[in-house]
Amino acid sequence: MRWRIRRNVEGERPSLTKTCVWHALATCLLTTQQRSGPQSQVYAFISRRPFPIRYNLIRTQDDVAGFVAAEIRAFGGLRRGDTIGRELAENSRWFEGESWRKLGGWLESTADSEDHVSERRAARWIASGFRGLGPKQSRNFLQSLGLTRYEVPIDSRITKWLKEIGFPVALSATALADQGYYEFVSDGVRKIAEAAGVLPCVLDAAVFSATDGDSWSDANVVF
Repeated sequence: MRWRIRRNVEGERPSLTKTCVWHALATCLLTTQQRSGPQSQVYAFISRRPFPIRYNLIRTQDDVAGFVAAEIRAFGGLRRGDTIGRELAENSRWFEGESWRKLGGWLESTADSEDHVSERRAARWIASGFRGLGPKQSRNFLQSLGLTRYEVPIDSRITKWLKEIGFPVALSATALADQGYYEFVSDGVRKIAEAAGVLPCVLDAAVFSATDGDSWSDANVVF
């Protein structure tokens, strides 16, 4: 939670280089439909240095999809290697020329936001333009770069907690894949955070931390 406050609230965010943005994108795709706690294989892959599928390597590959899938298979214990390879291959087009400038413009539009409007617009654009990033992971992508405060990824940790406190609408991964329904639930999460006197990104970090126990530390938080 302290790490989230430093990055997303106080603004100690990383520079929006291609290397950094690519790592955030790959991390989102790798954590989709897989356990991503600090003891998981996904975490072990993401935290490797140098990153096995870093942008500087990707840009030299004739077959990005095949390269990514091979690296994931070689590491072992990870799912969806072929799918992630195809998604990253298609998404890599945003990292060159005018596409990169357009992406950078959307990312910068969310920095130091005063409300959820610009964040939601950016999340919609990313979800519509990037393979594999729906409503949840588009927000995960933005949040991991330290760019958002109000729009948060509603994952299984958050939905479990919302059910426990009696959130009054149905919650499921299938329903939350719909943009309109996701935004309806997100409005509710924002109201809960407001009533608690914290920003939604801090509430998200608190639920995340409480669910995973004492496993996270300053040394091992990577996304």
